[in-house]
Amino acid sequence: MANKKFKKQNVLGFITETAKLNDESLVKNNIQILPELEPYIFPLTEDEFAQLEANIIEEGCRDPLVLWKRGDMDFILVDGHNRYKICSKHQLDYKIEQKDFGSLSEVKDWMINNQLGRRNLTPEQSAILRGRLYNRIKKDKNTGRGPKGQFVPSVNSSEKLASAHKVSEKTIKRDGLYADGMEVLKTANQELYNEILSRKEKVKRADIEKLGKAHRDTPNFTKNLKIKNTQGIKDLVAQLNKKPSGKAKDIDFNKKKFLEYAKTLKTMGMGKTEIKKMIDQLF
Repeated sequence: MANKKFKKQNVLGFITETAKLNDESLVKNNIQILPELEPYIFPLTEDEFAQLEANIIEEGCRDPLVLWKRGDMDFILVDGHNRYKICSKHQLDYKIEQKDFGSLSEVKDWMINNQLGRRNLTPEQSAILRGRLYNRIKKDKNTGRGPKGQFVPSVNSSEKLASAHKVSEKTIKRDGLYADGMEVLKTANQELYNEILSRKEKVKRADIEKLGKAHRDTPNFTKNLKIKNTQGIKDLVAQLNKKPSGKAKDIDFNKKKFLEYAKTLKTMGMGKTEIKKMIDQLF
């Protein structure tokens, strides 16, 4: 009788473990990578990736991949993009860990805070992460919109982040500009962006922040923008720093004023071509 009970327990244990294995295999076969989450993972240098690959081949994938179950068969990769790539390439097994998130914004916050908890970040990477967090909170928790549709940040958002990350409130606000500036650079030259992140190339932080401010002031600033190298950044910042002369200011003011009058002329029957000719002749 005892022997039958023992066999029954073994069979139940086998069935349970098999079910778990099948369930895990099902999850692994349905892992998805969202393009909008990839920017929240800093790219590894070739040497760093090669070292990680060698470690995983020799020791296995020790840290689990973190997944967000967004739907019944929708498992989003949240942490472990490089490990996933290496394990898939070499057909190596890996552990998984599922976390519950209420929204994509929560996922992004978790990714940022998870990376900020790591010790191997450069000062530039830490600044970008804090800046992204501040910029997102500033948009999501705005108390209204200011002039020209600009976001008005919620009270104390920078103060709370400064306290949490043990930096000044001014640093958090500068981090926001720096994060925006690095996104501008990433759009203009991905390779240069990576080189600055890996510290192969050095650029003044103030110059990157200037790019961020220009992007905020002019949404189309990044359109068709190309930056070849660090000198290109300096040249662009020099142009942004140029202040228009008094005459240029007057022309700009008068042009804006005339455009307002042009709306009235249009309602009076004047065509766009005629109005454009007048603008070209005057300015």
